[in-house]
Amino acid sequence: QIRVFTVVLVAALFGGAVFNAITVSLPKLFDERLLYGGVNLTQVGSYAALVFAVAAFAQLPVGDLLDRFGARSILIGLLILQIGALLLITNTHGVMLIPIAMILVLLLFAEIPITSWLLGHYVPPHWRARAFSVEYVLSLGMGAAIVPLIAWGHRTGYGFDKQYLLLAVSAGIVLTAACFLPAWNHKTARSLPDSNANIKL
Repeated sequence: QIRVFTVVLVAALFGGAVFNAITVSLPKLFDERLLYGGVNLTQVGSYAALVFAVAAFAQLPVGDLLDRFGARSILIGLLILQIGALLLITNTHGVMLIPIAMILVLLLFAEIPITSWLLGHYVPPHWRARAFSVEYVLSLGMGAAIVPLIAWGHRTGYGFDKQYLLLAVSAGIVLTAACFLPAWNHKTARSLPDSNANIKL
């Protein structure tokens, strides 16, 4: 339980940085890298909205896969693909930016149910609300901090190419933590919250 909760905290902190940075900076990224091809601001907004709308549906299949295979293999796979997409998008310009961004945001949205699933399966019921609270404080706090950091970096010469490389490093930290998650045992996992209900963290 302590190990799982630690992984969730790492994911909330560093994964929250990646998620919030991408969702905040994506319209500006489109603005910089699509406008030179004659795309206006209305189209930039439409492309960003399309990416977010399509990516939101990624949570549905992940929810089903979690109950089949557990979180460890799914989270590791998503993070490996996410790091690849972050590295690829750093120097991508023009129309190819749209499908790569859609893949990246899809991978980000696909991760959303995983930490909640972990807390629901491994944290005792009497500690679960507090665990969710700590996760949300870290994630939302990182979201509040990342906006001025992106603006400051962009203003001082650290463009999205450099910023997205740092985000890839953050995703790598979450990937390292995910490797310490317990393997999924479908036969016994459903009884974890009840059987551990009296364990004090």
